[in-house]
Amino acid sequence: MHISTEDYKLASGDGGVDRAWYLQKYPEVAAEGVDPVEHYLRYGRSEGRDPRLDFSTSGYLEANSGVEGNPLVHYLKHGGKKVPSADWQFAEDYKLASGDGGVDRAWYLQKYPEVKAAGVDPVEHYLRYGRDERRDPRPDFSTSGYLEANKAIVGNPLVHYLRRVRESCREESAVTEWHLLWEKGYLYPKGGQPPSANATFGTPDVPKILFTGHEASRSGAPLVLLSLMQAMQRLTGAEFYLILERGGALLEDFSQIAHVFVNHNGMLHLSNGHILARMLGTIASPAPVLSICNSADGWRLIKALREAGLPYIVSIMHERGIHFPHDVWRTIHQCSNRVIFPSEAVKLAATAVLPDFHDAAVVPQGLLNPRFGQRDRNTARVEVRNKLGLALDTAIVLGCGTRDLRKGIDLFVQLAARVRARATRNVHFLWLGAEQYGAYFERFIELDISELNLASTVSLLGEVTDPEPYFLAADAFALTSRDDPFPCVIHEAMACSLPIVVFDGAGGAKEAIEGDCGIVVPYLDVPAMTDALVAFVDYPARFADMGQRAETRVRSTYRFLDYAGQITRICDEVSSQLGEPRRVEPVDTQSPSEVSGVRCRARLEETNPALHAGTVRLPKLAGSMNSPINTGAVNDAIASAAAFLKQRLRTGEYALACRNGYGVPVLHHGTGHVFVAFFISEATLGLLDEIERAIILVRILSEEYDGGWGYSRAYDLADADDTAFVFRTLKLLGAGRTPECLMRFYREDERIFAWVDVPGPIALTLERSMENNFQAQPEVNANVFLALRGTRFEESINYDILLQWQHDDGHFPSYFYPSKLHATLMMIDLLRGKSEYSAATRRALSFIAQSQNSDGSWGADGDPYETALAVTALAGQEAYEPVMRRGVEHLLSTIAADGSWSSKTAIWEWLGTDGLWYGYDEDRAFVTACCLTSLRRAAGHFAGSPSSALWKWTPGYQVFANAVGIQS
Repeated sequence: MHISTEDYKLASGDGGVDRAWYLQKYPEVAAEGVDPVEHYLRYGRSEGRDPRLDFSTSGYLEANSGVEGNPLVHYLKHGGKKVPSADWQFAEDYKLASGDGGVDRAWYLQKYPEVKAAGVDPVEHYLRYGRDERRDPRPDFSTSGYLEANKAIVGNPLVHYLRRVRESCREESAVTEWHLLWEKGYLYPKGGQPPSANATFGTPDVPKILFTGHEASRSGAPLVLLSLMQAMQRLTGAEFYLILERGGALLEDFSQIAHVFVNHNGMLHLSNGHILARMLGTIASPAPVLSICNSADGWRLIKALREAGLPYIVSIMHERGIHFPHDVWRTIHQCSNRVIFPSEAVKLAATAVLPDFHDAAVVPQGLLNPRFGQRDRNTARVEVRNKLGLALDTAIVLGCGTRDLRKGIDLFVQLAARVRARATRNVHFLWLGAEQYGAYFERFIELDISELNLASTVSLLGEVTDPEPYFLAADAFALTSRDDPFPCVIHEAMACSLPIVVFDGAGGAKEAIEGDCGIVVPYLDVPAMTDALVAFVDYPARFADMGQRAETRVRSTYRFLDYAGQITRICDEVSSQLGEPRRVEPVDTQSPSEVSGVRCRARLEETNPALHAGTVRLPKLAGSMNSPINTGAVNDAIASAAAFLKQRLRTGEYALACRNGYGVPVLHHGTGHVFVAFFISEATLGLLDEIERAIILVRILSEEYDGGWGYSRAYDLADADDTAFVFRTLKLLGAGRTPECLMRFYREDERIFAWVDVPGPIALTLERSMENNFQAQPEVNANVFLALRGTRFEESINYDILLQWQHDDGHFPSYFYPSKLHATLMMIDLLRGKSEYSAATRRALSFIAQSQNSDGSWGADGDPYETALAVTALAGQEAYEPVMRRGVEHLLSTIAADGSWSSKTAIWEWLGTDGLWYGYDEDRAFVTACCLTSLRRAAGHFAGSPSSALWKWTPGYQVFANAVGIQS
């Protein structure tokens, strides 16, 4: 089984395999003498072993469906629901049950003499057998009574009770999160001064900035972050806080300039992530309102900070798009106010994965140490050659980086063999950098060196704390990386006037050596790189000017203080453009003397057990019943949006852009006209003239084949979804045709509609796969049912089969459409007027109302598309009028000058053979149509108000109102 570098790195870091515990737990592994990390990655899942005390392999797989690959690696990458091992859980339970308020040992042994006779620890006995045997742990606690009052609890009843007590005490306690985390060894305060237990943390009246990073290793991104923080401290004078996902060699350096917290086991982005909000709330005023997040590997922290209410997030991304799934990049973009890439190549790669990154900034970092390369070159050349046992006239070719596939150390070894065979001078290849993981890849590098007889030609030194002498001693620098976004080592090689050769297409190094400051050869063209290195070695005088140009460029163009200044200016722009930030509310603290465990227990016992068990949730509606709506602004928005859509119809620019996960156009890249046409027709009902109406009809009829519409003529297949949208459009335009064509997709035995008319068994599904693309999907059936309403085929509608897909929180999920609100709106429209399904409708409406953002919008970053779907669903619902009003106000505030709205979210997703394809509304017609529909439905909701005449400004309004079932 192959182990990737990334997987090994994750599994061997903080939160990864606990080597000592693993070997103690599984002595047979220790006896084999194998690396426990490598053993777990290769065999752990199949053998059911746990990697550490607090992580259960089988428990994680049961709690997180669809996990592919190793469960620990999946958790470290994606942050799923973590399940501790049974041993860990028992140890935690025992600690709690043996303390204050736990098992009364003397009473228990007196009450149950058979336990005493067996010589068993009473705490262990109660934990293992007490619940099942209905024994009581102490005279003032009834196991049966507690279970009766709290029927939904899982685990031991006494432990459940004591945990509630502890949480209640903690809420009232004066001990801050910072002090608790310092006690656990996760916090490294600047200067070593521990935080107070009953006061805010930090220096009052000093500005504060929060940073995040993925680790403190001595590698590119952490070194950039360290230098950035050092420079920004001089520029801003602020107090710094740093959250790291993992520790490392630079931890002490970071703690010299910041309060450093290591996110042990990912505690800040698990389900109990409220810890982060409490941490932010107990920082001395003024609390930080800005976070600078370094590295895409820390994307979970970016998301957690946004959810904790931090208003301004600037994300500096050093990784190229191929290294993380599309959803990770989408999360980073949605949760960041600004994204910064180090080179155009990195931005281009990210935009290929997610086009939304077109608005990101490019700011190349500078030379980390401006004095690098200014020590005595001759001294360095002599010292390094003596250390390596080389003659003074031997040329040295230098390479740097972790010894892994990404950095191309295997290519470096191949170059050594080729250059040695051709160069007229003695040459030595020197690599600086630690082995990346285990011994697996290292064995092959050693094998290559042995088989190619390169033992005297190649030296692998490992990580060095002072690399400058080696750069000064070198004669050339080879960057063999397959992928290196904007490597710091290029700046260091330039600062030492070295001739440099790099691969094209491997990242931003090409941009660094522009202006004849190095040589760029085609991607992975080892012979071409060999030619360059042979020339560097044999004819150094010819390339002296190139080295001097490189040094001049790096010291003038890539100055780190300039880089820090640009980052600081961007942060200032973000905070000034977005207005007054949302403040993180401080957490109240009290004196420890005011709180006791007895008081906490008493307060807890006075409350309703069902409420404390979380079984009761009251709806919380945003907005005010009396919040005004500017009716003139609504009318103007309706008129502007209608004009925009009519113009789009006449130019034909109303398709969706289809791209794959790398941002490359697929299909025709301008597809979905019949899909978008329905939404335009619904939005502009009664407003289109005959020409515009004809444009839609001609487009629809031109795409008909075999009586259907949709999937692909190449495969001679139509699909039920597009065909249903067409019949709904024809109905709106008054060009009615009976939808009997849809019945070809009907499967009478199952009483559902297949997506495409193919033979074989059929079932409703939400589990995405190539096979299930051709099954039946709930939202497609809802669309077909809407097309069949009011026709002689209405008896084929199976409401009940769709209702079983309603989620516990009230929304209806989709297979093809990522938005939770898409199918939910369809179902609300489908169930309109069906009193027997009113309970399902109420749950769906409640879900929509409760998912509204604080600014009145829905979705990430106030997305107009999601907001429009929500407003459309809530229109006509008196109970949710305040919520809907705030949604309307948000739409009015986001309309563009040309009457359009835009959305960066994917409208639909399709699983192809090469991964997911995404449909984006780059023409802005689809989202604008959704927003116009929502405003017109909202207008109908207010038809009974004193300003109702404003909502009847067009003769077509009554037709529209009748079509969507609004009573005016």
